[in-house]
Amino acid sequence: MDVGIDIIEIKRIRNILDRNKFFLNYCFSDDEIQQIVLKDSVASSVAARFCAKESFFKCIGEGIKKTENFKLIKILNSKNGIPKIILGGYFKKKYKNFDFHLSLSHCREYACAVVIKENKF
Repeated sequence: MDVGIDIIEIKRIRNILDRNKFFLNYCFSDDEIQQIVLKDSVASSVAARFCAKESFFKCIGEGIKKTENFKLIKILNSKNGIPKIILGGYFKKKYKNFDFHLSLSHCREYACAVVIKENKF
């Protein structure tokens, strides 16, 4: 079992979103963006999901080698609102024998995420 954790100031993400209209498209898939824009606080949701992606990379012990890898790790909510990690491309193949558990949280100032990798067998 491996664990990754990340925390970020929501203000930092809010500033990035205000300055850079392409940030969402750079880091998130269309499916993710569709869910994010429905949230009450877009900046908090973006921050938490960004933390989830960072936590995933920490959990697997790999750096973010290519920026397009951000989109291969999708953070989507199930129908009952539970956030899940959906792997694509290289990651789906490499980690097919693992389950990833995710917890997101945020308050007024900070967002954080924890990812746990567990062997399926």
